[in-house]
Amino acid sequence: MEEIDERGKRGTNWLSFNGEIYNFRKVREKLIKEGWRFRTESDSEVILKAYRAWGPEAVHELDGMFAFALWDEHAQRLFLCRDRMGIKPLYLYQPKQGGLFFASEIRALLALGTPWVERKIDKGALQAYFAQGSVWGNQTLVSGIRALEAGSYTFADRTGKLQPARKYWALRQHAELPPPPTRSECVHKIRQLLQQAMEDHLVSDVPVGLFLSGGIDSSALAILASRAKTGLDAITLGFKQKDYDETHFASRLGKSLGLRHQIIRRSEAELIEDFPRFLSALDQPSIDGFNTYLVSKAAREAGLKVVLSGLGADELFGGYPSFWQVPLALRIRNATQLWRSGSRAFALLARQLPTVHADKLGAVFYRPNHLVDIQILRRELFLRERHPNLPSSESGVCRYSGIEAALVAKMKKDVEGLAPETQISLLELQSYLRYVLLRDSDNFSMAHSLELRVPFLSTQLMEFLISVPGKWKRYSRYPKPLLVDAVDGLPREVYARKKQGFSLPWASWMNGPLKKLFTSLLDMQDLWKTLGIESGFPKSVWQQFQVNPVRIHASRVLALCVLASFAKEHNLSGTD
Repeated sequence: MEEIDERGKRGTNWLSFNGEIYNFRKVREKLIKEGWRFRTESDSEVILKAYRAWGPEAVHELDGMFAFALWDEHAQRLFLCRDRMGIKPLYLYQPKQGGLFFASEIRALLALGTPWVERKIDKGALQAYFAQGSVWGNQTLVSGIRALEAGSYTFADRTGKLQPARKYWALRQHAELPPPPTRSECVHKIRQLLQQAMEDHLVSDVPVGLFLSGGIDSSALAILASRAKTGLDAITLGFKQKDYDETHFASRLGKSLGLRHQIIRRSEAELIEDFPRFLSALDQPSIDGFNTYLVSKAAREAGLKVVLSGLGADELFGGYPSFWQVPLALRIRNATQLWRSGSRAFALLARQLPTVHADKLGAVFYRPNHLVDIQILRRELFLRERHPNLPSSESGVCRYSGIEAALVAKMKKDVEGLAPETQISLLELQSYLRYVLLRDSDNFSMAHSLELRVPFLSTQLMEFLISVPGKWKRYSRYPKPLLVDAVDGLPREVYARKKQGFSLPWASWMNGPLKKLFTSLLDMQDLWKTLGIESGFPKSVWQQFQVNPVRIHASRVLALCVLASFAKEHNLSGTD
C-alpha cells in the first residue's frame, strides 16, 4: 500500500503487509484524536499512520497477527516487523551480491533462482529437524534464509544492510505479575478476556467460520462466537473410519448453538490421494502438518475464507500431558540419584519396556537435570545417542538434543524462577506451538487461500494466563478446568471424555497404499548422500519399523520421507 498524506502528496511511505490488526479501529480513533486524517477504513492505512505518528514504537499499539515491511522515505530505511507470537512468518535473505530479499514463504525466495539463492541445506537446521520433526529457532532448512524472530523488529538501509533485531515484546515479562487473589475472580477475568478476544477476531469484511472438532477448545470457541454473533458457519472434517471420527460430538453442539454446520466426510482413499499434494505444498518440512492441510482444504471447499482455530488453548490452559509428565520425570530422576549408580540402573531398566517411549524414559536418567532438557526430550524424534548414523552435530548445536545451543540457553533463562506449570506453558508456546503448529497452520491455510485466526493467542489473554498460578490449571475433575469453568454452557460430554485428538493411521498406510511412495523416497541414495546423510540410514529406520513398529514409531519414517520429498522438490543439496 502506498501512503498519500493529507496534502495529497504521493509516495511518502510504502507498506507490504500480511495479516490482520484486530484493534485497528481503536488505534485509528486514537490517531484521529491526535489530528491524523484517513482516506480508507483499512488496517493497512492505520499501520502507515501509526508509524508516522509514533515511529517504531507504534508496534506496541498493534494487536493482531502480522508481518510487514514499511519503507520510510524520509529516513531512507526499511522497517521490518513481526507479531508477538510469530503467527505470521517473515523470512529474510541477504545474497552474496548484496541487497535484501524478504517474503512470507521460503519458496518465494527460492524462486529467485541462481545466482541469487544457493540451494544448500543448513546443517544446524537439519539437526533440529531430526530432533523434533520440524526446524526450531529462526534458522530454516535452506542455508542463508532466516526468519525474523517473533515479537521483534529490525531496520535495513538502502543497501540491504540489517540492524540487529530488537525485541519489543516477551511473554516472560508478564509471568510474575500478581494474579487475582481468588480462583473465582480469575475465572471471571478469563471469561471477560475470552469474550473480548472473540469479538475482536470476528471483525472481518467477509463471513468468519469455525473449525469445530468436537473437543474442548473448538467447542469453547463455538460457544463464545455464537454469543458474539449469530448465523455463523462451522465445518467439521469427518472420517468414514469410526476410530478417528468425532463428528457426533461436533454435530450436537453445532445444532444446539444454531450454527450453519457442515460435516465434510473423507474416505481413506481420498486422504491418501491428498498426501502427495500435501508434500508439494510444504514450505518447510514438518511431520505434523497433514491434518492441518486436510481441514484447511475442507474449509475452503465449504466456501469459507476466514476461520477460527483453537490453537494455543492447550499451551495456556495446561491441556498437554507434559504439564504433569515432565515434573514427574524430574522427580523420579532426582530420587534415583539418591542411590549409587541408581540412574544408570533405571535407564537400562526403562529401555527394556515394550513401549514407543522406552528410549526416552531411559534418556531421562542421563540427560541434563533441567526441566527444559526433559521437555525437549519429551517431543524428541531421533535420539542422538540411539542413532549414531545421524550427521554429526555442528558447532553451536546442543550435543544432546540437536537444537541450537543458544536457543536452549535462552529457553532456560526465560523460565528461570517460575513454577513448573508456568515453565512448561512458556516452553510449549515458544517451541512446539511456534515452530510447528503455527507455522504449519499458516502454510496450509494460505495454500488453500484461507485466513486462519487464533483467538486464544490474543495478547491480553496470554499476558493474563501466563501469570495464573499453576495449581489452578491442574487436571482435577476434568482437563483444562479454568477454560471449562470460564465458558459457561460447555457440554459435559465434551470436556469429561478422554482427549481424542486428530490422529491418522500412518503405520497401516505405510505398509499399505503409501508403501510404494515411502520406499521410493527412502531409497534415493544419491539424495541422502548429497544431504550428508549416510545412504543406508533411512533404509535401516524402515527395516526397524517393519520389525518393531511399537518401538520405532511411524513418525520417524514419515520425517525421513517428508525431508526427502522437500529436498527433491526444491533441488537442495548439502553444504560444501
